[in-house]
Amino acid sequence: MEITLNEKKGKSKISFSVQFRRLGEAIATCNLGIGNVFAPIVIDGFVTINDYDLDTFYGGETIRMEFDSKTVPRDFQVVCCKINNVGKEYNSGSLNVLNPWENIFVKNEQTLYLPDGSLCIMPEKNVCEITVMEGMPSYPDKFNYISYSIIFSLNYLENDELRKYYFIIDPLLKISSNPPNGGNV
Repeated sequence: MEITLNEKKGKSKISFSVQFRRLGEAIATCNLGIGNVFAPIVIDGFVTINDYDLDTFYGGETIRMEFDSKTVPRDFQVVCCKINNVGKEYNSGSLNVLNPWENIFVKNEQTLYLPDGSLCIMPEKNVCEITVMEGMPSYPDKFNYISYSIIFSLNYLENDELRKYYFIIDPLLKISSNPPNGGNV
């Protein structure tokens, strides 16, 4: 899986490997959880970060979350990518911003505001993509920390029957309105 950033000076990425074989063995031999869409199985222990050359996104940049089609099982399907603002100030209730996601990301037909305050990005061909708002307001850095979850499904054989399991991966990223080097990204 890769999370890529198309920036003005090229492309950078965070690359993950999901250990699908080990995950299948664990599903067959362990009780990892219910694994339905309401309670997906957290699989961070089955994920390895290969390279990590970005952690901050700036205005106008596009965040793209996708799995390498050569490394995923045939029945793999991204259900959604969910984003939560985990900034301390945002969640303390002291900052009251109307439609906070509209101040951070460009809304499109693939985005949906959820009642719990999170933002859902629906995949297109197993890819979730969203653009950071150009000229984003300059909130305190702690406001702009986001966590994202990628929820996907896979089928596994259980008691001679095929069962669909849902899984979740959830690292942390930072969004900033203050590019380094005085705006020269």
